Amino acid sequence: MRDWFVTSNVTRALPLVLLMQALLPSSPASASEPSTPAPSLVVVTISSLRSDRVESGSAHSSHMPYLQAMGQRGALMARARTPVPETIPALASLFTGLDPSHHGVYEDNQASDGIVSLAQRLADRGYENSAWLGDAHVAATPFLTLGITDVHPLPEKSDTALARTVVNAVGNSLAAGSRFIWIHLSGVSAPYIPQVSDLLAIRDQGRNRAWRFSMAESNRPGKPHLLPSAAVNGPMREAGFYMDSYDAAVRDLDRAIEIIETGLAPSLAASGGYMVVASVHGESLGEHGQWFSHGHTLYEEELLVPILILGPDIKPLPAPMKDSWASLNDLTPTLADLLGLEVSTGRVGDGFNLAGRLRTASAPPSRSLTAGQGRPPYSQALLSEGRFKLIVTPPRPPTIEETSAWPADGARELYELHGDPLETENLARSRGGLSHHLAIFLQRNYPPWPKTPPALDRSRRR
Repeated sequence: MRDWFVTSNVTRALPLVLLMQALLPSSPASASEPSTPAPSLVVVTISSLRSDRVESGSAHSSHMPYLQAMGQRGALMARARTPVPETIPALASLFTGLDPSHHGVYEDNQASDGIVSLAQRLADRGYENSAWLGDAHVAATPFLTLGITDVHPLPEKSDTALARTVVNAVGNSLAAGSRFIWIHLSGVSAPYIPQVSDLLAIRDQGRNRAWRFSMAESNRPGKPHLLPSAAVNGPMREAGFYMDSYDAAVRDLDRAIEIIETGLAPSLAASGGYMVVASVHGESLGEHGQWFSHGHTLYEEELLVPILILGPDIKPLPAPMKDSWASLNDLTPTLADLLGLEVSTGRVGDGFNLAGRLRTASAPPSRSLTAGQGRPPYSQALLSEGRFKLIVTPPRPPTIEETSAWPADGARELYELHGDPLETENLARSRGGLSHHLAIFLQRNYPPWPKTPPALDRSRRR
């Protein structure tokens, strides 16, 4: 129905508002259209928020008391999964219900032909869509803002400042219904940089940030963990500084979520609407020798993310159901159902419609979850029955220099997450039969992604 949004270059160049006016009926709503405004929707997406900052009982969960309290009033899936630990392709998955290999969005590329986002579907139903984006690269990605007529790039604002801006601008307008507000918060992505203006200056000057830090190299005998600072030639700092900076940013994020929820909840409730808070990828904080390296590995610290859904018919989930069974791919079919859009039950695209399960807090679906890594060495991961996790790294092309992270013959890693949640013991050799079986399943059912990977641009990495 909406192929023209993606496949026609001429149409894409026209003002979106004119296209919407051409599609919307000028006569009173027909029998197939809702006669009353539909529920409003607020979606808050976050970069780099780890699940252990939200998960109850975690040693680090004290930093987000407000989000945890929200979880007592709605469906909190503290250990959900992202299909890719990169902001832009993960957002495209969230808003389409598709894996990156199917939607095709990488960095600022357009989606594959025929791919339609949730915002486009809502625009077709007469929704007024707005976005407030704390990441300039997200705002500059064409596919992510299709169907959204009011886009506000605000990368210079802290999460709390952006939250106040949104609340002041939106006011009570959600009460009228048929409004979609998307808010993207990115303060946790770069907490080790003292000022956002410094981050922008570094990008503008084309300087690379130090993304990967080797604990083995930095933790020499008699020395603490020393990591490069944000400034290219700046001082070295202890790892504790970066951990503390990350958690300070997480606390600011929690305050921002509180500002958004308390400011918008009354008018949102008046429309019978829904609020979603979802991190699109986690972050490495020293695990596996990596610091702030999301997009480079497929370990749990980068793949596990919290998802929260609040709404009039959403039941709080019992503790056993807050484990890692949901995916970002589930959000679009689930929200489409909750908002009254036509969508099938069960599996939809690469996700599941969880609306019925969230209304009744019933058992989760049985599934295998996968993730694709969007950076060299383009690994893939498969989680089988929530227990065994296989990471497959393809053979290294001869034109690329061999590294420990990308051996010439590729690699397999197999972990049993129940007994080894930190992924420290590779069972690929000792359980070769299971490793081979899962690798065959992965190869047959999930195409490699990206098929033609673009050149790595570290200055654009988010």
